[in-house]
Amino acid sequence: ADGLDGLEFMTMAEAGEVGHWQILDTMNQKARNQELQQVIDWATPIQERHLDEALRGSLKLAAEEDPIAQAEIAIRTVLATFAGHRTMARLLFLDVIGAGRVFQAEANDLHERFALLIQGYLDHAVADGVIPPTDTRVTSIAWFGAINEVVGRWLQVDQPGRLEDAYPALRAALLRSAGVPETRIGDVPPPQEGWDFPEPMR
Repeated sequence: ADGLDGLEFMTMAEAGEVGHWQILDTMNQKARNQELQQVIDWATPIQERHLDEALRGSLKLAAEEDPIAQAEIAIRTVLATFAGHRTMARLLFLDVIGAGRVFQAEANDLHERFALLIQGYLDHAVADGVIPPTDTRVTSIAWFGAINEVVGRWLQVDQPGRLEDAYPALRAALLRSAGVPETRIGDVPPPQEGWDFPEPMR
């Protein structure tokens, strides 16, 4: 489906990062730079874990039939992916205009595809009677706007908390906005001790 393109892009980005560090590792076998090797040994398993998370999220999304569960997986996968790639997230959410017209067009297209992905799930949920009839186009754009704001604020601080920790509250707010029953949303766990959503420095 066209809507999966955005998550496929993220999976490919993660794979590219893993390949980058593996190439550096191979090249450093000759250079034998100990400091560089320490960075490689630290970064490679992190990137491999991010790739595994993105891939598992995309595969789970492709196999899931429940439209609300699909939307939840998409939101969680997006947050987990950008949490591991602040540079890519900054380009897609904050620095789009300065990156040039071609990249701006690609980023805008990715934003649109994600909104269409969510709209498809909401349309399915309305058709199945899971949520009441609603303007799914406007709702899907509002969902992306909320995600954009959360990620954008997270990007504006030098040492933010874990972006993934914002998922429970964000998930509940988005599902409620679409009319998902409280019984389906369930209890929203309180923020972890020490978690304070990062506000931009003033």
